[in-house]
Amino acid sequence: MDKKIKSRVFIIGFDGATFNVIRPMLASGKLPNLQKIINEGAHGILNSTLPAHSCPAWTSLATGVHPGTHGIYGFFNRQKGKYSYPTVNSNQIQSPTMWEILSAQNYKIGVVNVPVTYPPMSVNGVMISGMLSPDMKSAFHPQSLYSEIKKAVPNYQVEVRSPEKNEEYLEEAFQNIQRRTALFKHLVDSNDFDFFMNVYTELDRIQHFYWAAMDLKNPMHSKNLPEAMKNGIEQTYKALDHSLHDVFERMTDDDLLLIVSDHGFEGVYKLFRVNQWLEKNGYLKKKIGFGKMIVKIKKMLIRMGLQTFFRKVQKRVPIAKQHDVSNLPFVRDINWKKTKAIYGPNMGININRKGEYPQGIVSDKDYESLCDEIIAKLKKTTDLDGFSPFEAIYKREEIHSGQALNLAPDIRMVLGRRPDGSGKYQLNSEFSGDIFAYSPRIHASHKKEGVIFAYGKNVKSGAKIENAGIWDILPTVFSHLGAKIPNHVEGETISEMFEKENSLKFYDYQSQISEKSEEEMNSEQAKKIENRLRELGYLED
Repeated sequence: MDKKIKSRVFIIGFDGATFNVIRPMLASGKLPNLQKIINEGAHGILNSTLPAHSCPAWTSLATGVHPGTHGIYGFFNRQKGKYSYPTVNSNQIQSPTMWEILSAQNYKIGVVNVPVTYPPMSVNGVMISGMLSPDMKSAFHPQSLYSEIKKAVPNYQVEVRSPEKNEEYLEEAFQNIQRRTALFKHLVDSNDFDFFMNVYTELDRIQHFYWAAMDLKNPMHSKNLPEAMKNGIEQTYKALDHSLHDVFERMTDDDLLLIVSDHGFEGVYKLFRVNQWLEKNGYLKKKIGFGKMIVKIKKMLIRMGLQTFFRKVQKRVPIAKQHDVSNLPFVRDINWKKTKAIYGPNMGININRKGEYPQGIVSDKDYESLCDEIIAKLKKTTDLDGFSPFEAIYKREEIHSGQALNLAPDIRMVLGRRPDGSGKYQLNSEFSGDIFAYSPRIHASHKKEGVIFAYGKNVKSGAKIENAGIWDILPTVFSHLGAKIPNHVEGETISEMFEKENSLKFYDYQSQISEKSEEEMNSEQAKKIENRLRELGYLED
């Protein structure tokens, strides 16, 4: 294929890829393309953000800064002065992204399926938004690309349907991997990109829901499963490895290929229901009322398989609409006048401070001592076997800094692993049930250690990458392209992977492309995303 000779960068994201699975598959020869990169290129651990979560991690890759600077901490961010947690979107990112910076320097870019890219930006090239897009049609820039892709890659989807533990879901996920690869080929073959990034999210979903099928030590493991389900995770890695063949075919000697994950993965042993713990220890008080009763009825009907019936009733009964059970329980069920702290959907404990929330009761004078008290009690908490669920617990200032510190939760918990290898603990925001409980749906979750593979003529053969963070990807990309890098970037070039490192050219960045859209999601779009996150197991009633 004839191409203009220039240095380009391809980033392929394998959401949730982990050496926990990759290493044994490499040993048995099941991942030939990743093995080729290990033999001829560089590889190693890519550390994620804290928390190790797709939204802050991919945003740190895009911006080259930590969450305290870019302001994305999870699927939802806190709002000062409100008891609400809006779904994050690209308009809320407080640092410029590499797509904006490269566009301003006239590099042509393609960005496909990266989380927190909705609404799509007016980049110099193409952008198809990823996870958290409310619908397909509005996820394309330019808008004309939508009809083109509908013809070129029929049935392309931002997300496959909600995960179910059956063979049909696995087959649908594998088909979507093929569609993403077909989209990659179509866009790269029909455009002259300098930079192209494509993220596969299917691996993350399948590992969350199928891990126990392959993990003999997981408490939810069952021997009575179809072989397709037992091998589902391995087959997903094989499909992703196969997709790399099409990338290799399109590379020239001067190109750089980076394969990265936003975090790793490991098994979940039990849930730790933080809000139940807070209530038991006197820091949280729930309301007693009709809304709570509606929630109980909904859960009962779901267990009976009558969720569709409930939705029909909810549409017809005015009082059910008034107590809309899809509202987050942090507004619906809490007696704020008697609540000091709550575990929110921003994945940490939030203190109900005076002046920060409408019914705040914790004064500035008592804030620090309350945080210290909660942390001390959490550190003494153990499960029935005497094991602590925590590896570490921090105040926000101990791990975050920057212009968006105020959006971070006040207390952040890092989950620990059981010494018997049966898994780690998973934080959970449910307001009912035992404090420690087995997870009926999610059998694995994220860990800090992700993966990175690098391939290209300027990459050291056999090099081992150590101590790299996901925020280091931006300066590494800019180094290869010879692009100027903004002074505010916090990451550093992953220099150990290069035979020859280009010196970075720093400058004071000023936005030179069109401003981000001011349009916010309407309530219907926000509801679609909220329901999707609930179906994926990321949000509890």
